[in-house]
Amino acid sequence: MPSVDGIASGLDTTSLIEAIVSVAAVPKATLESEKSEVEDQIDKVADFKTLLTAVQTALEDIDTAAEFGKSTVSLSEEGWVEVEVEAETPPGSYEIEVSALARSEMEVSQGFSDDETAGLVAVGDLVVTYAGDASTITIDSSMTLRDIADELQAIDGLTSYVMYDGSSTDPYRLVIFGADTGVDNTLEWDTSGLSAGIMPTFTEQVSAQDAELTVNGVTIYSEGNVIDGAIPGMELTLNSVTTDTITATVSSDTDSIVAGVEAFVDAYNSLASFYSLNTDFDADEGIRGALFGDSTIRGIMDGLSNKISDNWSDDDYYGLGNIGINTKQTGKLEFDSDLFEEQLLANGEEVLDLFTGDTSFGLTTIELIDETYLSDDGFIETRTETLEETVEDLEDSIETIEDRLESMEARLRKQFTYMETVLGQLQTTQGFLSALLSSSTSSSSSS
Repeated sequence: MPSVDGIASGLDTTSLIEAIVSVAAVPKATLESEKSEVEDQIDKVADFKTLLTAVQTALEDIDTAAEFGKSTVSLSEEGWVEVEVEAETPPGSYEIEVSALARSEMEVSQGFSDDETAGLVAVGDLVVTYAGDASTITIDSSMTLRDIADELQAIDGLTSYVMYDGSSTDPYRLVIFGADTGVDNTLEWDTSGLSAGIMPTFTEQVSAQDAELTVNGVTIYSEGNVIDGAIPGMELTLNSVTTDTITATVSSDTDSIVAGVEAFVDAYNSLASFYSLNTDFDADEGIRGALFGDSTIRGIMDGLSNKISDNWSDDDYYGLGNIGINTKQTGKLEFDSDLFEEQLLANGEEVLDLFTGDTSFGLTTIELIDETYLSDDGFIETRTETLEETVEDLEDSIETIEDRLESMEARLRKQFTYMETVLGQLQTTQGFLSALLSSSTSSSSSS
């Protein structure tokens, strides 16, 4: 039935219908407002997760001795020795003298007239022993000097090539050397299995040798030129035999340690500020933060707060407050870097243990955040899923109301249209009757 807007009644039926539907739509507006609030809550939980992850990352950046307690080293002279240190390297001065570098053995054969003539070298089995391991190559009459070099090259740990020395006679020599330095990595030859040709002989040009150095007067030997483990956390790379004593001075890198702890405090304070802002309630204005009353978020902050205030010593009380990290009334942390540096010097191991020990504040807090709060089935994910389900339920309810309102509007429009049609018909009938009565009256008057 077509819509006839007030043609018969003179009423603005469309406005009447819209007013009736608008009143009926009040519950929908309430649900949409609630949905918007929950969606805002989801966004704020996601932001909270990002800030919580930053706290975890800041702690992970200082959760090992190497990351937390960094050390620095300076050398009295550069170039001779390279020194790298870690947190566990004891601070102090180290006097280093290098008397020998580690070397790999190199041997050279006698000269041969040509490197591409087959059958020049004696044939049979040539046995080479490198670092105690014997290998055999079989030389036949079809092989050239280059072919023999290739066979030797194929032995694990050996390098071999043909060298041209420019001599007027027999200028081609086999060169063989080991890949590994150290006195145990020698070369030995057994030519007893060769015959019928020029018997190769080898001369040692460079002897396999261990590195030898002294550190603070103590002699150290090494098969390589990189010495790791002689001194805790210190790695020495020997570049040259020294002519003078090289002094390496190791000290704690206090600035980087303070910066690492400050980064954690800053990350936590960003989280605490966000939490405070989004859980605030202004009774006078009736305004509340998106996370106001959220027990999950409050539980996470309570868990972190407990970690910060806990005792982390088996003996006397020793916690973050002892090293200058205290909680203010606002819930944020304040960091006394001067007190922290004092404690670092006086109680370095205790300070280190607070952040790197197996049951320390640092590692247990990382574990709490990672496994309880941020895991796939943790607090944040569970809370987010619950809120998303709430949004879905609200959307279903809104859709139901919208369907009902659409039906209501259609029904009202149909009813008003029918009313206008009936009124129109009545008005037509009224007009006809009025005309009929008028005609009848006129006829009576004439007669």
